[in-house]
Amino acid sequence: MKTITDSERPDFWLISDPHLIADDLHDFGARFKKMRQTSAGKDIAYQDLALRAFVRKVVRAKPAALIITGDLTFNGARRSAERLGEIFAPLKEAGIALLVIPGNHDIYDGWARSFSGSEERRVAKISPADWKEIFSASYDLAASQEPGSLSYSVNLNPHWRLLLLDSNLYSSKFSCTHPMTSGAIDDGERRWLSQELVEAKRLGQDVLFFLHHNLYSHNSVVHDGFKLNNAGEIVQLLSQYPVRCAFSGHIHAQLGSGSRGCFILLRGKRPGLWDS
Repeated sequence: MKTITDSERPDFWLISDPHLIADDLHDFGARFKKMRQTSAGKDIAYQDLALRAFVRKVVRAKPAALIITGDLTFNGARRSAERLGEIFAPLKEAGIALLVIPGNHDIYDGWARSFSGSEERRVAKISPADWKEIFSASYDLAASQEPGSLSYSVNLNPHWRLLLLDSNLYSSKFSCTHPMTSGAIDDGERRWLSQELVEAKRLGQDVLFFLHHNLYSHNSVVHDGFKLNNAGEIVQLLSQYPVRCAFSGHIHAQLGSGSRGCFILLRGKRPGLWDS
């Protein structure tokens, strides 16, 4: 069995929605500043610095893995994904696994732009093939990959199986519009997910579930497009197996800098929401 670690009590760290825009895609000019004012409070000016500092902290702590549950990039520019890969490269050198799944802003985002002076220009988007190339170290650790998406599974150790699901709805690669906010697990992914859950149960493994979209509505105001379209079906499926926790991202609020994430805890057939 391919595993990340043989430790019986492995640690992993998790972040979501860093929304990186590579520094070489903007010049702090007028158009960038205007875009920044409409970016829902995201701190997009000093992300490179903040993420490099974060990586140093991860390397010192030496968890078995760092997991990012989507929206690695601000506007789906391929260069931003490449830069994030460069920033997190020291993890591999330190023997720490980097496991990523895309968010709704990452693949074929029609907003992929660079900003110079008072102008903005379209730049190369991220295709699914690009994603697997840039983050090949994640997929090299996969125990299984779903062929029709960017979903995959990883054995953290012999006891814990990690299921990382691509919950996004992609537009055409020729899209010039905003990314789709909502998400779903399609039929092919669901069949693969069922097989993975059966295999984990057969092997006596506990399961941790990761995706970008939420399985529950966090509040009565902000939920449309953030909760998985077929969340009820997926929760029902997960509740039949030893899925101990489900982690998501996507919905977050900024207070100057940084973001607030959430996770969902599943215990048997009575899932409950935890906010962190």
